[in-house]
Amino acid sequence: MVIQFAPCRLSETCVAAGYRLGDKELAGRVYTALVDTREEELCVHPGGNFVIQRLLDNIGDKEEFLELAERLGALLETVLASGCSGVVLSLVSAHWQT
Repeated sequence: MVIQFAPCRLSETCVAAGYRLGDKELAGRVYTALVDTREEELCVHPGGNFVIQRLLDNIGDKEEFLELAERLGALLETVLASGCSGVVLSLVSAHWQT
């Protein structure tokens, strides 16, 4: 099922807030509802890629980051080909922050 990202800013805000609040349960629920198993679709979507960027900007747990980075790493060529270089920048930035 393709998610419609008309309210992209709302999705970005939900992802960021879930992680900023430090509530792992809430962050996990937000991740599952908005991102889980949709990483490839979101990374190359004109609006959805910002959801991945906010997720990377706000992820603080090294284990979670490494799991997500592994999935995203396999998609880097596709992401760059689609012109969503902000995802790559956020991935690199998150690496240095965790």
